[in-house]
Amino acid sequence: MKYKYHTVIETLSVDIDEEWINILEDMDREIENNDHTERRHCFHIEANTYEGPEYGYIDQNIEALFEEPSLAERLPAAIAKLQPQQQVLINRIFVKKEKKKDIASEEGVSPAAITDRLKKIYKALEKNLKTGA
Repeated sequence: MKYKYHTVIETLSVDIDEEWINILEDMDREIENNDHTERRHCFHIEANTYEGPEYGYIDQNIEALFEEPSLAERLPAAIAKLQPQQQVLINRIFVKKEKKKDIASEEGVSPAAITDRLKKIYKALEKNLKTGA
């Protein structure tokens, strides 16, 4: 059977078995699908380099974003303001990666109780972060 092989310069016809033609056609289809997906979902920065500064956003106060401490910098101080048992629970869940179910059974409460405690901790952290902990 004839298989058309396309190069940049020319198109060649080659005689090969039908089994190989099926394999090559599947590979061609897969390459085309991958290329299509990339064209559709990927945005390359170089694609708009010619557009110029009129498409960019220039914020005169961009430095102000970096003057304030980031969330990662404020979080330890906010956690330090929590009650000691709340700090221990945060440590067990997020640092030691213990499951709520295991903590609940160890303390003799339901997993829902641990979830409620965490909700209170999240509210306290949010308050501490807003007040500038």
